[in-house]
Amino acid sequence: MSYSANQPYNQNVAYQHHPTILEPAEYNTENGVLQLTYRPFRLNSTTYGNPALLRAMSAVALAPIAYAANKYSWKYDSRHKAQAVLPFLHLGPAPIARDASYITQNGISMAIAVRSAQSARAQPKWLDPSRFPSCTNLQTATFDVDSPFDVIQRIKPMLKTMTDHLEARTVGRTISSLADIGGKILVFCESGNDRSPVLVAAYLMLVYGIAWHESLNLIHAYRFSVSLSGNMNEMLKTLEGMFRAEADTAAVFNGIQNQHQAQVGGSDNRRGSKRTIDDAYDTDETMTEENEISDRPGTAPFIDAA
Repeated sequence: MSYSANQPYNQNVAYQHHPTILEPAEYNTENGVLQLTYRPFRLNSTTYGNPALLRAMSAVALAPIAYAANKYSWKYDSRHKAQAVLPFLHLGPAPIARDASYITQNGISMAIAVRSAQSARAQPKWLDPSRFPSCTNLQTATFDVDSPFDVIQRIKPMLKTMTDHLEARTVGRTISSLADIGGKILVFCESGNDRSPVLVAAYLMLVYGIAWHESLNLIHAYRFSVSLSGNMNEMLKTLEGMFRAEADTAAVFNGIQNQHQAQVGGSDNRRGSKRTIDDAYDTDETMTEENEISDRPGTAPFIDAA
């Protein structure tokens, strides 16, 4: 049976995904200080570690970051070294994790290797810091990922591990500055430029509530050689949305819970009463009956040829 199109159409892919590109850093042109928008940590769950510690960390103001000065003073050889993105969070290549002098001089207490999951399956000992003589007395961990999906799926336990380590080293301290946060974590991969920055960026987003591009620009202020793929940028953008959604949901839940407690503790406390459907919906409004919906016939994509 022959037919003809009843409306315009084409056989091309309807949507083409374009890689997410890192936006240029925003900084004060007069003093070169990087502009960041901080948001307080709002979760009460222990998904990412002790929420009290994370709130205390997020409440500490970061020192002004001289983005412009650091950017133009970057040397090529610096890519072979490690940099402290924050006093308690270092980022660098694998050889640094094997350098006992760097570990000792900088007081590193934990080393995390971000590895290719495929390579780790083929050679489990590959880049495992627990096998480095320089890391004998450190807490160590590996974070094995091959794709942005792997990162999304596995990152929460890794972020909690980082917080748990910092908490264990901060017990009994009042956090009034970054110097009060105990422990120093070194995150590394082969080059220190592609896999490991993803974990560092995620932790900055989690603790300080900054946007995905702001976290990468903060890292670039100290390690300018970092370069992520468009897919990894897109993953960090998705992760930012997840963190924000979790925080917003927690804020709404806390608000409802506080309102409920106020009602229960008020003078109009009705013991034993249950919430009725009228408490949830406005009784002045009625649902639209199905038969009240006007006919809205669709348009067939094809019609039989005459």
